[in-house]
Amino acid sequence: MSQSGSLRNGGGGGGGGVIQTIAGDIGSITGANVTIYANNAANNSGSSVKFVNSGTISTLNLSDSNRNTTLGFGAGSATLTGTGSVAVGAFALNVAGNSSLNVAVGYGTLTSLTTGSSNCCLGSQSGTFLLTGNDNVIISGNFGGNQYVAAESNNILISSRGVVGDNNTIRIGNAVMGSAHTSAFLAGVTGVTAVGSPVAISSTGQLSNLGFGTATQVLTSNGPGVSPTWQAAGGGGSTTGFSAYASSTLSNVTGNNVIYDVIFDSTTRNDGSAYNPATGVFTAPSNGLYSFNTILFLQSGSTFSAGSELLVSSLGSVYSQILCLYGAAASAQSNAAIIVAGSWIVQMTAGDTMQVQAFSNSALQDVSISGAARSPNALSAASTFSGFKIGT
Repeated sequence: MSQSGSLRNGGGGGGGGVIQTIAGDIGSITGANVTIYANNAANNSGSSVKFVNSGTISTLNLSDSNRNTTLGFGAGSATLTGTGSVAVGAFALNVAGNSSLNVAVGYGTLTSLTTGSSNCCLGSQSGTFLLTGNDNVIISGNFGGNQYVAAESNNILISSRGVVGDNNTIRIGNAVMGSAHTSAFLAGVTGVTAVGSPVAISSTGQLSNLGFGTATQVLTSNGPGVSPTWQAAGGGGSTTGFSAYASSTLSNVTGNNVIYDVIFDSTTRNDGSAYNPATGVFTAPSNGLYSFNTILFLQSGSTFSAGSELLVSSLGSVYSQILCLYGAAASAQSNAAIIVAGSWIVQMTAGDTMQVQAFSNSALQDVSISGAARSPNALSAASTFSGFKIGT
């Protein structure tokens, strides 16, 4: 839109001559009639900037009829049909179409955005490759959010380039190798008491809430690479523990060197449900040091001959037969019972297993493992297996 007209000297002397030249910052215009315009067609000053002339009045408009304001060389788009956007800086928001309520401040901000709305980008070349995302806030000195290349939405970035595919994410600071931030300080934290749960930080800097646990529990490390958990205080803070027993006698299960996997079918407790009473197998739920204990009542249905040997071993995916508990009959014994008991400690990795095996070299396969319902009677002949996590 052009502006033309005559400029006359209003001074004295009765001259009233026409001013022939108007000087500017760059160059000058000369003539009786001169033209002043924003060159809106070439978008030299932003697509919404124009002089509008009517009668004797020339008005400079910075906003278009849809209340969009675009200021800067190449800023805004002639195809912008959305409402309420602001673009300040060369090429800011320069291809937007049906896009509304965006704020783009800085050279080359939101230069790929076509239909995304309600984005706020501050900083040179911020959000350069974002296409259709919505509700992002990006503040950076340069290249903020330049990893967003499609429809990433509802993110907050401060001096961060973001990660492709981010949604509903907050990132503060640059993690790019070579220019990564290496220290963080936050005012208003030290010396302030607040009611809240502890926060964990992953190796990539992600924050997470560790919760509150229950009364008397303590937050306990589970070793490198494993999140800490709330666990019972004492004994290494373990919430993994079990006590199992054979509720009835397991008849004629071994003898003549037959190996038997002992199944303790009942539990008095099974914290963490790591022991399976159907298989007799304990599976470590996390890395750590574990303690186990077993008592077996091995009974002959007929006779233990002199020198009959009984062996109890633990069998696991960590080691095979890490425990060898030995019992022997010194002389021939009819319907006798030999008690074999012991305990052991082993370092386990999550997923490792442990169980109890027994066998006897008695010539006949007539050796049973005694079991019974739990009783306060100190002479109860229930065979047992128990264990718990000591710590890391």
